[in-house]
Amino acid sequence: THLAPFNHFGKTKSMQETKAVYTRLFAQILQRGIGRWWFDFGSGYMAQPELFELFEAMRKIREGFELVPFRPEVAIVFDDESPLYMRCSNEVSIHSSKMSHDFGKMGTPFGRYLLSDVCAGKVPAETKILFFLNAYKIDEQQREALHKALADGGKTAVWFYAPGYVDGERADVASIQRVTGVKVERTLAAVPATFSLNQALPGLPKGHE
Repeated sequence: THLAPFNHFGKTKSMQETKAVYTRLFAQILQRGIGRWWFDFGSGYMAQPELFELFEAMRKIREGFELVPFRPEVAIVFDDESPLYMRCSNEVSIHSSKMSHDFGKMGTPFGRYLLSDVCAGKVPAETKILFFLNAYKIDEQQREALHKALADGGKTAVWFYAPGYVDGERADVASIQRVTGVKVERTLAAVPATFSLNQALPGLPKGHE
């Protein structure tokens, strides 16, 4: 808000701007059917009667709003177990937080899901593509559930670094292939990233590198 004592995450310039931001976010809340709470970290970010009046108006609207299931074509998938197998502030997973700033700029609605949601079949049938940000730990049961969820409806999976490298018992590059179908080798040397298409795409033949 404009009352924030610092500008770490962006700062509005006036009460009008602050209310406009909260109202914009409220529209997203209604669209996605999610909950909302406010907390000002004890610094007085929201210590204004005018803001509390806005929050109360939002609460009343939300109570009388008929929710419609949110069925996005894009799913952003985060695993809450994988970080347990990594050291704190691991450089490997920094992309997960940095990319979150760009999702809203891709021009299409997207939903956020846990890996367990995908395994449980909770991702809408209308979803066409899933981005797995940090699926470093995938055990055998999860792998089978993922393959089934992705096969149903012909969904496309985009995997980031080392999906399934840990299976809950050991770390093995062979587990990555069992999850993705892509053969992976472990190397300690720095090598440029390369890829080869296993099927033809518009304008690109099979085997293109």
